[in-house]
Order: sequence, then C-alpha cells, then structure tokens
Amino acid sequence: MSITPSKSQEILNTLKKGKNAVVSNQYKQDLDSKIISVNTIKQPNLVINDLFYILEGAGPYIYKDSNITKTSVMVLGNDAVAVDIVTTKILKLDSNEYSLITKAEEKRLGPADLSQIELSGEKIENIDINIKKCVDKLEDIKLTSFSIKEGQICSGCFKQAYHLLNIMKTNMNKDLKYLTPNNSFLIGYDPPDPTNTKEDNILLFGDCAIFSTRKKEFKIIMKKTKKGRTYKTNKKILKIPGCPPDIFKSLAVLIDYYGESEVPMLNLYLKTLSSYITDKVSKKLRLWEVL
Repeated sequence: MSITPSKSQEILNTLKKGKNAVVSNQYKQDLDSKIISVNTIKQPNLVINDLFYILEGAGPYIYKDSNITKTSVMVLGNDAVAVDIVTTKILKLDSNEYSLITKAEEKRLGPADLSQIELSGEKIENIDINIKKCVDKLEDIKLTSFSIKEGQICSGCFKQAYHLLNIMKTNMNKDLKYLTPNNSFLIGYDPPDPTNTKEDNILLFGDCAIFSTRKKEFKIIMKKTKKGRTYKTNKKILKIPGCPPDIFKSLAVLIDYYGESEVPMLNLYLKTLSSYITDKVSKKLRLWEVL
C-alpha cells in the first residue's frame, strides 16, 4: 500500500458519489487502481515480506492488544504478486479474497496462482504459522466509557478509526476511566443512534457519519417545561471531518473537545510525538511525499 504516497491515497469525492460508493468501498477500489497503475509503469525488482516477527491481534503496530510472535520466516522474490500469493498461503489466507492481488492478476502483472510460481528455500507445507487476526468490526475494540457504532463503512475510514481507537486504548488508559458520563463513537454511513442522547458525548468520525446524520433526532435536545416543550441544539457533538480523517489531527481535536485536564495522558502522548518531529522536519517530509 505504501507504494502510493499517503497524500494521493485520500479519496475526496466519496460523498458526492453517494452511499453506493461507500457500500462498494470506492476508497479501496481507487487505491487499488493507483497501486496497479504504478506497477504497470515500473515493477519492483525485489520484494520482501518480512514475517520474521509478527504483531498479531491488534497489529501491525505495538498496541495494548497486540502480541509479538516469532515465525523466523521471510518471503523474498522479484515479483510482487508472487510474493503476496506465497505470503497469503503461508498465513493460511485465500489470495482470491484480496482485490489488489486479483486485479494485478487480471492485468497480467504476475502469476495467476501458486502453481505458476517457482519456489526455492523452505517448503510451504513445512511452515506452520497460526496468528490471531485483528478485528474486522470496530465495535470489538473495547474502550472504557466508549460505545462504538458502525454504519456502512469503507476501508479508508475503518483503517484510520482502527488505529485511532487502538492509540486511545493504549495511551489513554487513565483518561478513559474518568471521561464522563459516556461517549458514543459513530462512524460510517447512517450509523445507529447513540444510546443516551441527553448524556452522551457524541463523536462523529468521518464525512460519511457527519453527512448522513445531519437530520438525526439526536442533533436536537427536547425538554419538557410547564409551558410545553423546548428544543435546543445538542452541543455535546464532536465532528471529526475527513474522508478518511487524519489520525493525529483527530487526536488534537479530541484534546480541544475534552480539554487538556480531562485527557492528560493523550496530551502528553501528542506532545511527545510533536517533540520528535519539528515543523521544519514535518514540512520537508510533506514536500518529499509530494515528489
């Protein structure tokens, strides 16, 4: 995936294309097409899938629910598609379920199946690797004081939310215990309503969630009085825009919303990160990325 710079991975017109673009995962389709396009111009001469150590569970980074396991296996080759097919076979996955591999095969950028690949080294049947996969539903990431509700979600928003929620779980252990009263994290197109709209802090993650809930009842708080009913805008809603949102901008937005005193561990985490990457270095990285 990193063949394409992150700036070019942003899919900005998903909402304009409608709900079908989310259901059909337009983000993934567009990203696959860009990677395929790069490979039709210049295919790599050496591809390495380093499986020597695998972070299973909440991988691929070191999160609270991740666990490192040693396999002592590396897959190397001069064909990207072949390397990925062999890797999926070793990990007991079906390569036909990965659109990037199937599209590359359709474009004849690599072999169609394992039988067409010349192998050397350890035999695949002698390799026994059983790893715990990461969650495929965000609601399975259990966060103290948070309720996660998903609508129709594309892989772009899933990826960003997956890392954001795991960063929160790993680095906001103390913060999450004292965030009151409750928090609803809504993501995707037309997510379920929050459990308690009067008490919950409601976080709308991504343009799809923001756009599709604009007429929802939880946006308005109704209160009964002696004179009847009064209505007011629910101010306990935090919108985190983007398609998909940027993780570190999302963390900064969370600090602004809850306040530094409410999320001291998150504030420390973000300041620690920023101390390693100065504005000058960050600007250079962005320039290199564009190039």
